Amino acid sequence: MDYVREDGLSLTWAHAVNSNNKLYQALKSDVIMVEADIILDKSGEPIMAHPPATVSDITLESWLDKLLSTDKGMKLDFKELASVESSLQLVKQQQARLKNRWLWLNADIVEAAPGHPAVDAHKFIDLCTKYFPSATLSVGWNLQKGINYEYTWGLIFDMMQYVNEIQQNVTFPVAAALVCTSLKQLLWLLGVKETFTLTLWSHPDHPIDTAALVYLRNHSNTNRIFYDLSEEQMRKFKEAIQNSPPEGAVQQLCTHGSWDKCMWQLFESEGSSRIFSSTEGMGISGNGCHSYIQSVERPTENEVSLTITGNIEMIMRSDQLSEDSSFNLYILTSGVKDMQIHDGVKVDIGCHGSCCLSDSSTGRRLSHGLVPIRSQYKFVITSNFSTKDLSIEFDTENEKHRLCVSLSDVGINNYCVVAGKTGNVDIMLHDLSIKFS
Repeated sequence: MDYVREDGLSLTWAHAVNSNNKLYQALKSDVIMVEADIILDKSGEPIMAHPPATVSDITLESWLDKLLSTDKGMKLDFKELASVESSLQLVKQQQARLKNRWLWLNADIVEAAPGHPAVDAHKFIDLCTKYFPSATLSVGWNLQKGINYEYTWGLIFDMMQYVNEIQQNVTFPVAAALVCTSLKQLLWLLGVKETFTLTLWSHPDHPIDTAALVYLRNHSNTNRIFYDLSEEQMRKFKEAIQNSPPEGAVQQLCTHGSWDKCMWQLFESEGSSRIFSSTEGMGISGNGCHSYIQSVERPTENEVSLTITGNIEMIMRSDQLSEDSSFNLYILTSGVKDMQIHDGVKVDIGCHGSCCLSDSSTGRRLSHGLVPIRSQYKFVITSNFSTKDLSIEFDTENEKHRLCVSLSDVGINNYCVVAGKTGNVDIMLHDLSIKFS
């Protein structure tokens, strides 16, 4: 399967193979992966069926015996937690016949629509890693048509809570129809780990934006996206690939900014907000505070000024935001000590449109202003070490707002930059960079 490892487009599928006849057709075809759904029948035996069906003409045991006589890979889709362990035990009994074939274990573990509970994430992942620590975990969101129109940052962060520490390969089944509204989120997800991939799926009657799929493909490694599409959808997609802009033009479309995850150190404490780092930006999620990222770069002797540029997005996860919900940036500080920042200048950008500059050591307010309430802010902060001046300029939908302050009576002990948050708002840092000159 080396050719598949070079381009996910080469991975072909037989979908919903939940009967003897469909399995027969799949096994005599040239598809590489066979996907089927598992539930328990009335006696508690795993069978191949997709709800609302409750019966099948083939059990998992029989299905496995027939498939393992070939070299095809398999994706087992679990619709309920009750069927997971007994099914994995049956697969485990066939360990010697599995050899090096692909084994994907799938379940929707994040609830994306109210009233449609997902499979228990922790229990599903624990069982999969217990029985098959080398299998690919295929974990997704239980989307509902007419309710979910994109993979919001909230849904992405909910997933990251479960998979951020997983060591084995993870693929995320993604509705192809939602790619066009979720490009930023999907590119960010691929940038978290090289072991993360996407599997784009679609029902034959669902409209998909092939241009969005091409864009995603052109801005990712081709071996990290798989496609489970109908024949007609795949034909149109391949045509769109052939007609896509040449490589040089594609590079001009790409806007990765100046974010470099290697230039930031993470500080997290138990029970605090979580930090999720990607090549495409940094996410901070969860209630509370005491999770930070701290700059690694320091100025040379000849450098006398600091410029910080950022692009932050406020992600409202609750209708009731706490009053202290804000993005916090600490500059000219000695850094995080005992999960606190004790010196330097604190820049506090509140969800309710306030911006406050204060002395971190005393809490004394240095300057305060209001900016238009937006979900996303671009800002530039400049500070001159010799004159001890500091200014911050916001750009909100082409409106510029500026605050200036003198730091002559503020204790400046170092040149670290630290970012964090307070309250129940989540933060996405699409871009955060520092430059000394």
